[in-house]
Amino acid sequence: MSDFVKLKPEADRRLETLVHNIFSKVVLVKEYSRALQIAKEFKLTCVTPDLQVVYAGAFITKVGSARMQGDNRVSLYQRIFQL
Repeated sequence: MSDFVKLKPEADRRLETLVHNIFSKVVLVKEYSRALQIAKEFKLTCVTPDLQVVYAGAFITKVGSARMQGDNRVSLYQRIFQL
C-alpha cells in the first residue's frame, strides 16, 4: 500500500518514514481466504474490501464492516488516498 499512500505536498517530510513503516507491509487483497494465505506465506498484513484484516503470519484476524460505520467502500478508499 505504500505505493498508494502519499503525503500531501505541504506535509512535514519527517512523516515519510512513519508512513513507509506503517504501510510498507500492508497489501489489499480481494478475498479473505487468499489474504490468509498471503499473510502466512509472506508475513504481510492483508486488508480486504470488507475491512477484514489478516495480520502478518495469519495468527490473528480482525473483522470490520464499513456498513457498521455508515461508510461505503468508495468513501473509505477516498479517505485513504487523501492521506
